[in-house]
Amino acid sequence: LFKQTVQLGVVDRIFLHRTVKRAMCRVAIKNGEITKESKSGLAFETLRRLISDTEHNTHYHLRLKCPKNEVMCRQMVEPVKSSGCFSEKE
Repeated sequence: LFKQTVQLGVVDRIFLHRTVKRAMCRVAIKNGEITKESKSGLAFETLRRLISDTEHNTHYHLRLKCPKNEVMCRQMVEPVKSSGCFSEKE
């Protein structure tokens, strides 16, 4: 679901519980979808946009990118160029 949503190109971030993010990292690593050196690809881009948050233990939030013609919308800075799967602080 998250990969398909990110592939649309309109997703800025997906906030979810860190346990879910860790599990998704384990699966992606096990399946060979990402490595420590990965800097591109759908799995990398999806994991990059998954933001761990302990307040999201029963749900997730999907934040979309601002439409180009929506001048009142404030676009967030792009997420860090990292999957967040290989470091303690991510």
